[in-house]
Amino acid sequence: MTALRRYVFGFLAVCTALAVGIALGTGPLRSDLVGAADTAQTSRVASSADARNSSRLSAAVTAGTADRLLHNTLSGRTVTVVVLPGAAHRTVTAMAAAVERAGALQPLVVHLMPGVVDPGKKTYVDSVARSALKHRPDVARTAGHDTYQRMGAVLARAYVGSGSRTAYDSESRDIDAELQGAKMVTLSQPPVRRGSFVVVVAPRPDGQGQYAAASQVIEAQLVTALAARSDGALLLSPPAVGNGHGDVGGEASLVAGWPLADRHTERLSTLNAVAGPASRVTAIYALLSASDGKPGDFGVFGRRVRLPAALTGSHH
Repeated sequence: MTALRRYVFGFLAVCTALAVGIALGTGPLRSDLVGAADTAQTSRVASSADARNSSRLSAAVTAGTADRLLHNTLSGRTVTVVVLPGAAHRTVTAMAAAVERAGALQPLVVHLMPGVVDPGKKTYVDSVARSALKHRPDVARTAGHDTYQRMGAVLARAYVGSGSRTAYDSESRDIDAELQGAKMVTLSQPPVRRGSFVVVVAPRPDGQGQYAAASQVIEAQLVTALAARSDGALLLSPPAVGNGHGDVGGEASLVAGWPLADRHTERLSTLNAVAGPASRVTAIYALLSASDGKPGDFGVFGRRVRLPAALTGSHH
């Protein structure tokens, strides 16, 4: 029996919660993009896309979850929320609250500073990562040779755990002090434990070209490094705005083009719908699916909605 099947859910509470999800999901959303000359048009397109995704996801979740409830699905778990530069504050706040409502301990929220994913700062990032690994051969052995694989390993040792190894120990404290001193991260509160589950909140892509693509490659390396050292991970990422007529990309922006097998090997699920209560319910179940060895790419893809098996009644 998988972990997902051990939970008991209540009909009335989920109907109430998801009714609110439908009501909120269909309203216009204020875009988080801050663009240049075409900011207003891009914002309208993004808002329309988010509203449509939220509405479709709410309808799909409501149809399949009459006997399910978020309560206690993460009971006793530890969760680290990693915030990539530019991610919407309201998405981070809502996701952290959903994690607590699901029964997890208060999540550790780690904000990565812009310099971490800036291709122009690679030399500095590399020096920080090497310094953090210098006297930690156990971490260095599995860190890899790329700058951002090393930085991912360093971040994971400070803020991510696995199984019962989630203590915020002296090594974690020392690395955290180095990272904060180097302006690599900021924390929402002093750490108590490292998260065995990781939720990465990503921004909508706000540019094109080689520089933006390089930043996304960096983010992808960091995400996979964190996921590999956790018990389960979720990438919560708005889809890219498409052709200017409200169409959106098929996959969450950071994972487009990633080898599917690699993502699933790392127990990494993705979700491309970020607005409304239904997205938070889906996010928690996507995270549980990843931890249960059944990760996937969930959300709204054109007119199709993909949900974790526990939200569809399908367990195969």
